[in-house]
Amino acid sequence: MSHQKQQRQPLRNSGLSADRPEVKSAFRAAVKSCACPACGLEFTDAADDWGNAWREGYVDCIREGGSDIRDGPYKLKCEMCSRRSMYNVFASAVSLVPVVQ
Repeated sequence: MSHQKQQRQPLRNSGLSADRPEVKSAFRAAVKSCACPACGLEFTDAADDWGNAWREGYVDCIREGGSDIRDGPYKLKCEMCSRRSMYNVFASAVSLVPVVQ
């Protein structure tokens, strides 16, 4: 019994395109539109810059351990109250990181 594969539909271009600076700018705007769960103030550019530095160190640590990461956590530090939060990229939501004492 021989089965023939069905012919696939050709890929269609959605018409959506963005270059790296546009994506970075949109991500920064999305982060800044969220409010810190501790103090209620919106995150600033400084919070996003801190998050980029944190992510760079996190990715380096993962790679030094012999693994790799594509998507993952993004941590923010509120400039106003200094509390840390995790940003959920897919839900555009922020949750407070518990204080460890």
